[in-house]
Amino acid sequence: MAWNREGAGALLEVLKAAGEGTPVWNWSPDPADLGGTLGIACDDVPGEWLIRLAGTESTETRGSADGDAVVHGRASDVLLFLYNRVAVSRVAVRGDESIVQRWTTHVRW
Repeated sequence: MAWNREGAGALLEVLKAAGEGTPVWNWSPDPADLGGTLGIACDDVPGEWLIRLAGTESTETRGSADGDAVVHGRASDVLLFLYNRVAVSRVAVRGDESIVQRWTTHVRW
């Protein structure tokens, strides 16, 4: 299970490594704006992150999933959700579901 947790962490590190102005989460001319913060939490292993995508600006914080919306579940399902490889029904959602919908609609890898 650790590889799933680490996979989610590595994915979010890609966002940080790209630097400001490089919208790696969406290679379209109209980068994603979630309209709030998205918390990510693993239920079966330790791992929490907070993401804010606002056009070409992003912040990613490890250690807190206290967002306007929170997606949580088994680490493997959370990782697949972050990559848009499974439907949102595979994870649990709390808070503003429109933020989660914007992730599934606009974020592509």
